[in-house]
Amino acid sequence: MQRAANIPPGHPVTVNLSERFLLQATLGFLSRAVYGPDRLAYWQQVLASAEQADPAAPARQRTREVEQTVADLRRRLRNQLLGLEDDGLMPEARRHIISRIAELEQAIADHQASLAKLQNELDIPVTAMDVLAPSLDRLPVFGERLRELSQRELRRLFDSLDLTITYDHKRRVGRVSITLASDAHRVRGSGPCPGRDSNARPTA
Repeated sequence: MQRAANIPPGHPVTVNLSERFLLQATLGFLSRAVYGPDRLAYWQQVLASAEQADPAAPARQRTREVEQTVADLRRRLRNQLLGLEDDGLMPEARRHIISRIAELEQAIADHQASLAKLQNELDIPVTAMDVLAPSLDRLPVFGERLRELSQRELRRLFDSLDLTITYDHKRRVGRVSITLASDAHRVRGSGPCPGRDSNARPTA
């Protein structure tokens, strides 16, 4: 293992940590979640059980806000139209009302155009698996044979994943991070580095 380039402030000069344990835990994760034959099923289960934020939530919130604005603009427009029905309305006031009606109609049209764009975002949701699956499909299947690779081969593989491991010496918890790259996307994932008997599951 190579020494990290950026050591955070307050980190001890030395940490006693078994490299063998760290390597076994990392290979156990990679052999199943990244290079295993059932990796897609693995991530489907992980993502389904995790508390995933709704990727369309910002668009939904913005849609509600714009809809409320349009409703308010239409209410104001109705009030202006009712004002025109006053038979005693002065010509100057009538011109102001007509001008205001035009402004409100234009504002409603602009907001309706924004709603149409937001609706397009909601109609094409992008899930985590939509991004993750193509990147995994590009990788070979090693499974447990990953442990048979030489140190040089493992180094090349780790470099290709941009693999980094951070260790919290106070909590005694390691965290592994990798990057999967495809033609269209780069997927950065990280999660706890599980031991052989651990139930911890990394997250993407």
